[in-house]
Amino acid sequence: MLISYSQDFCFVRIPKCASTSCAMMIYDSGILDPTYDVSLGIDGAINKQEMIGDPDGPRPAFPCSPLSTFTGKKFTQRFHVSTSSVWKTQIMHLPFKYLEDVGLVESDTLCVTTARHPVDRMLSSISFHSSRAKGVPVVTDYNAIIDIILNDPSSFYLDYTHIFTAPQSSYIGNNNLIWNVEDVSKHCHKFLRDRGGKITSQFLKYSPGRPDRDVVTPDRVKEILDIYPEDYIMWEKAYAVLN
Repeated sequence: MLISYSQDFCFVRIPKCASTSCAMMIYDSGILDPTYDVSLGIDGAINKQEMIGDPDGPRPAFPCSPLSTFTGKKFTQRFHVSTSSVWKTQIMHLPFKYLEDVGLVESDTLCVTTARHPVDRMLSSISFHSSRAKGVPVVTDYNAIIDIILNDPSSFYLDYTHIFTAPQSSYIGNNNLIWNVEDVSKHCHKFLRDRGGKITSQFLKYSPGRPDRDVVTPDRVKEILDIYPEDYIMWEKAYAVLN
């Protein structure tokens, strides 16, 4: 999550939609004001001098240097989550509505975010988290895992599956600029150049993800699209801008 009061936009990080790559580009572009803008940073970056409220006492926020986290406004909302990993994952992927409810953004603030085909996002989430879950065998049957996630997500081996299966459309606001992940480099570069920013690399390292979409059976593709119809429309509209 990133809020730029100096540039009048917020960047909402939808999980498994190339948001880390985009956030790094924005941080490095030079368009942010480190004395005024708000950031919870990139995965794993911890600044122990910057704290936010938590039910168990203060915990570090996740700023990305050289930003000073919450210089202009204070974030005091408490998070009721079970583990630090869940807390950290949730705090990086706050939806626009939450930011609005706690007074960090206005209802008409430009919400910049990314969108991904729902099937690709599901496969990416399974692949990413399966590779990081201790004691879990390598996934060979993605359709079986999809069945678990869609029908009994509580039995999946991660305690924050709900964060990665929440609809992409639930993260956005009223005034949105949405980039499809296939063309995220072009979208992000234009956005930064229009604001006088520098481009630190020619292309974001986005790939469609593995495995390919064709490992999913047609009936499960239909089921995923039936569950996430707004996400598909959201991605399709973003895709049509440059294709």
